[in-house]
Amino acid sequence: MNFFNKAKTLTLLACAAGVAFAAPTIEIGTWGNFCKGAVTFSFDDNTPKQLSVAQPMFDAKGFRMTLNTATSTMSPNWSGLKNAFAKGHEIASHSVSHVDLSTSSNVDNECKNSKSSIEQNVPGAKCVTIAYPYCNKPSESTLSKYFIAGRTCSGQTISSSETNFFGLSSIICGNQGKNSEGDITGIVNQAETEGKWAVFLIHCIDGGEATSDYSPIASSTIKAVLDKLDTKRSTMWVETFGNIVRYMKERKAATVSVTSS
Repeated sequence: MNFFNKAKTLTLLACAAGVAFAAPTIEIGTWGNFCKGAVTFSFDDNTPKQLSVAQPMFDAKGFRMTLNTATSTMSPNWSGLKNAFAKGHEIASHSVSHVDLSTSSNVDNECKNSKSSIEQNVPGAKCVTIAYPYCNKPSESTLSKYFIAGRTCSGQTISSSETNFFGLSSIICGNQGKNSEGDITGIVNQAETEGKWAVFLIHCIDGGEATSDYSPIASSTIKAVLDKLDTKRSTMWVETFGNIVRYMKERKAATVSVTSS
């Protein structure tokens, strides 16, 4: 992807700036832009205000969201999702019918068909990650045929050395979890201090959502958190779930050498 080619180029240029004067020290940033930590906002269940209320707030800051889409039972707004993708947001799987994938006998079709539906309805999108309905993970042998990573919700931040990409945690926001600007920015600050990745799981915004009214969170709280992150651009990398997983995998696989000075 161009995003990662650009990121790698910038990383190498920054590290090799002293080549003409001394042997360079080569470093690949733990997180993008050499930030101390990373943040993802992961939205489930296709609730209408994710697109009409939350997305404009993210667009105004140039931050990207991950929109986990149940492709059949929760009335996806394909026109809105195409618009979101065009602005850089990730369209990820949340299964076809929002079933518990850990007990379903139809896991392969739930994964395969949700991925293909997203890629057909959102031209250009590559659906590479999944958020498990009810946070229950199915067999990795099935998941790995279609995705590079999956999201649970065990309430922890994620280490930069994590290798269990189909068991990545998230932190529930709203009245069933972290429900204030202070609660959420406290996790952001913790991730910054510890050099970790915080994934925030959001469902309903402001209440009264048609597809899901689970764990509502005030849009004013989301805005306050984004305003805080706007002041932390040099230390906290705000990116989609899929792009951060890609970065972690590419960083782990990368080797860098100086061929001439």
